[in-house]
Amino acid sequence: MNTETVITSFRTLFARRPELAQRLRSSADLSAAAEALARIGAENGIAANPVEIRSYVRSMVQRGTTGSMAGELNDASLDLVSAGRGDPGPALLLDLLLPGLPLPGASA
Repeated sequence: MNTETVITSFRTLFARRPELAQRLRSSADLSAAAEALARIGAENGIAANPVEIRSYVRSMVQRGTTGSMAGELNDASLDLVSAGRGDPGPALLLDLLLPGLPLPGASA
């Protein structure tokens, strides 16, 4: 399964079971978030490779595209990156999987 298909599968899963996404919110960095996502996938019939997930998120960041698919980071993601709050990877992964929902560490 290609990574975009995996991401679509997670979006569908999280739309049905948003409580599962909470497990990603406590991840310290992109690597931990990708590992947590792979575990969630394994528990729910989605084969996800954490290395491929990290690579996909990094490519989206380099292109300036996250969950909004608008070609630029959303305001909450920009706040996290500009505030220097550590690795923005978990927030960007959540933004990719759950566009429009509040990100961890973002001001309400």
